[in-house]
Amino acid sequence: MAASINRVTLIGRLGKDPDCKATANGNAVTLLSIATEDSWKKDGQKQTRTEWHRVVLYGKPAELAAQYLGKGHRVMIEGQLQTRKWQDQNGQDRYQTEVVYSGYNGKLLFLEKNPNGQQAQPQNYQSQPGTHQNQYTNARDGGHTPQPMQTQQYDSYDDSIPF
Repeated sequence: MAASINRVTLIGRLGKDPDCKATANGNAVTLLSIATEDSWKKDGQKQTRTEWHRVVLYGKPAELAAQYLGKGHRVMIEGQLQTRKWQDQNGQDRYQTEVVYSGYNGKLLFLEKNPNGQQAQPQNYQSQPGTHQNQYTNARDGGHTPQPMQTQQYDSYDDSIPF
C-alpha cells in the first residue's frame, strides 16, 4: 500500500491559448492556465469563486494540447502537484506550484470540439506503460509494451445482481 498519493484531477476551461515551447533537446513543453469554479448559495444569493491552476505538459500530450486546444476550451487533466523553487533577479527565493502531467499516470481529455467544428483527435490521450521515454518503466516492464485491454460495453454484462 502506498504511504501517500500525489494526484490531482481538474476539469475546467483554459483562460488563454496554450503556451508551447521546446526544451534544449527538442521535447515539447506546453503551459496551460485552467480555471475551475466553485459556486454556492449564501442568503439566497449565488456566490462563485474562480481558482486558477498552472498545468505543465511534456512530450506528445504537450504537442496535442498546443494543436487542438484554445482559450475557453473545457479539458480534464490528471497529474501531480509539484513545487519549483528559483531565485529572482534580486536573489529572493520564489516558489511556483504546478499540476504536472505525469506520463505514466497522467490523463488528458478534450471535452469540446475545436472552434472550427472538427473533433479534436485524439479526444482522450492517456499514456500507456512503455510509451513514455523512461528507462526505468521500460526496464520494469521487461522492455515490452503491453497491449491495451479490451473494454466491454455495460450492456454485455450478465445482470444477475439482486439489488
